[in-house]
Amino acid sequence: MKVSIMSMQRIANYGSFLQAYALKKTIETLGHQVDFADYRVQPCLIQPQKVEQGKDTYIKDKAFRLMNAIKCFAYKIPFDQHKQFYQNYSGKYLQIIGVSDERRERPDTDVLVIGSDEVFNCVQSNPDVGCSMELFGKDSRAKKIISYAASFGNTGIKELKRFDVQDEIAELLKKFTAISVRDKNSEVIVKELVGKMPQKHLDPVLIYDYTKEVTSCTCYMPFERYMVVYAYSSRITKQEGKEIKHFAKKNGLKLIAIGGEHSFCDVSIYPKPFEVLSIIKNAAYVVTDTFHGTVFSIKYNKQFGTLIRKGNGEKYGNYEKLNDLLSTFNLNNREIKTISDLDFILNSKIDYKSVNEIIAVNRKNTLEYLKSNI
Repeated sequence: MKVSIMSMQRIANYGSFLQAYALKKTIETLGHQVDFADYRVQPCLIQPQKVEQGKDTYIKDKAFRLMNAIKCFAYKIPFDQHKQFYQNYSGKYLQIIGVSDERRERPDTDVLVIGSDEVFNCVQSNPDVGCSMELFGKDSRAKKIISYAASFGNTGIKELKRFDVQDEIAELLKKFTAISVRDKNSEVIVKELVGKMPQKHLDPVLIYDYTKEVTSCTCYMPFERYMVVYAYSSRITKQEGKEIKHFAKKNGLKLIAIGGEHSFCDVSIYPKPFEVLSIIKNAAYVVTDTFHGTVFSIKYNKQFGTLIRKGNGEKYGNYEKLNDLLSTFNLNNREIKTISDLDFILNSKIDYKSVNEIIAVNRKNTLEYLKSNI
């Protein structure tokens, strides 16, 4: 079968790339020909908020970037990695999954798989995504449409009704051969709109075995013992940074920030996608406030803590999907509700035998779902 995946593959983000790569590889193991489809970006239903940056903050940020550049040079880490990452994302990384600069919209294909990632998150302010009904299968020329581990993100049924898009989305979803989501919020929305409960599956990163990719990549690390901070720039508060730094110093660890720039860390780096997995695999601890940072930590059985951000349509939030992810593995105690609890949380041992058993069962369910519906 010819299968096209419609996902967030063009969003320059480690999680977006690695989940897209994993889903493609997983479907290919079933004997299918797999490529990627693009959706036509449409205007956002809500307008992004403008954030004014004060002069003092700007000066401090420039000073930190300069110091970090010097550290990158001293530790033999490529200079100006932030810029390189975004240049390489479209220039090199997307080529790994067969995505070129030329957009491929509404392809003739046997099966269109929509997912994973926040493909159903239509009430948000990212202009690179907008509210495209093609992410719900509109105007598709595929013979069959299914979803896999799709998510509405922090879009709720209330937001869909507020912008009066619930009926259109309901009609589109009813045409799917099978619907798979990855979190409780998305389950509730689909149940209300379609009248039946969708299947629930794990993010593809937890399903696919990256051993070959991780062992074959070479990643220079300046420190033998380190802990990772995996969070976007500016999302870690001053107090959170202070506690994280104190924990690292107390335990004789260097702090490495991946994919974000944080002044309390020893160095911030933008490695290649598979190198991210290698770095996390060998870290002593991980602190993250992202969905995929948590996924990576669980995948490699790390001692970790997750900061969950609540939000709404106008403000980014990941409470819905992160809370559900932790619940799936009985790991709600990994949520850092109070930053002063960081030491206790990171040093509380995780029963990874139980976690890995859950992953094994879900991997089997994923393969059965894809075999049955493609």
